[in-house]
Amino acid sequence: MLSVLGSIIGKELRDGLRDKRALMTLFFLPLSFLVVIYGVVLLIINIQEKSAAFELPVQGAQHAAPLMDWFREAGIQIVEVEGDPLALVESRRREFVLVVASDFPEKFRDFGNARLELVYDRSHNSIQGTVFRIKQLIQQWSGQIGSLRLIARGISPQVANPVVLEDVDVAKEQFAIIPLMLVMMMVVTIFMSSVGLSVDMMAGEREANSLEPLLLNPVSRELILSGKWIAAMACTAVVLLMAIAAVYILVPSLPLERLGSSYRITAVDLLRATLVALPLIALATALQLLVSIFAKSFKEAQTYISFLFMAPLGLAYYVVFTDSIADWQMWVPVLGSLTLMEAIFLGEPTSLQQWFAASGICLIVALALAAIVAKQLRRERIIYG
Repeated sequence: MLSVLGSIIGKELRDGLRDKRALMTLFFLPLSFLVVIYGVVLLIINIQEKSAAFELPVQGAQHAAPLMDWFREAGIQIVEVEGDPLALVESRRREFVLVVASDFPEKFRDFGNARLELVYDRSHNSIQGTVFRIKQLIQQWSGQIGSLRLIARGISPQVANPVVLEDVDVAKEQFAIIPLMLVMMMVVTIFMSSVGLSVDMMAGEREANSLEPLLLNPVSRELILSGKWIAAMACTAVVLLMAIAAVYILVPSLPLERLGSSYRITAVDLLRATLVALPLIALATALQLLVSIFAKSFKEAQTYISFLFMAPLGLAYYVVFTDSIADWQMWVPVLGSLTLMEAIFLGEPTSLQQWFAASGICLIVALALAAIVAKQLRRERIIYG
């Protein structure tokens, strides 16, 4: 029986590797997602560094010399501009303009409210970090000046701040976008990489009228399905291992220290995430085979599975934007596994009970789906279309 099973697996792998459509979906999505992760991190780094040191267009800088010195000490270059600041921003000749009122010195000396205007376009997303930095520096300078005025009058600055709120951040990783994107990468790899291969095993063979000759062999339907299923799982597992190896190389090469992050992922963490993913691979491939057996063509099956992919993708978004881990999540197929993956990537503790619950429910559902597929292979309507 094992030799027959090996022959079926070998046949399916040879057919799949000859199919360019299957190979494209097998490697393209996971690798492209890794490129996206790298690109997003570099984009965030570029935005943050751009907001740290930049040119600040100012109109009326001579009226607030101490504030301009404060900006220069922060590494910001002051650029004098003339003309209507609203027109400059609306025409995109300037991204923003700080306007200092002409009566700023008098109001400042008389302890009044000296007026500043920051003109910018809120719909211009790329400048939001820079605008926040400008406002932050102005508030810091204003707070410092207020404290000095109180001290000059013999009053403690603490009088103006009766309540002090201090942040105590116990998060293990401040730059958590990497772990969250890794969860999304795992979902894409598990549920989409072997779509072409799984579809070709069922819908492709039905379309090419090669399923009937295969089923005429003196081999049980369960054994034929097992060969197809194992071949699909093997391909998905290989692609997942390639993606995991790429992550192990990619993450240390990212310049996260420029973001003040020390996030690192270990080989043990990746191994644990892979073990959690294995039952999910069994479920994903069984589901793909089930959908494919009801489709009349390769393209129709791909369409169905693409819509079906919205369910695990939605669960992945739920996991990413939900902070707490509840016990009931472990008993929901897919959701429990994704929750464990997120906890592993974030460095949070997990238990064997959670792993057994999440993996067990995935395996039970996968076996149930496989049993349905095996039953369908005995129906003439499925075989002959």
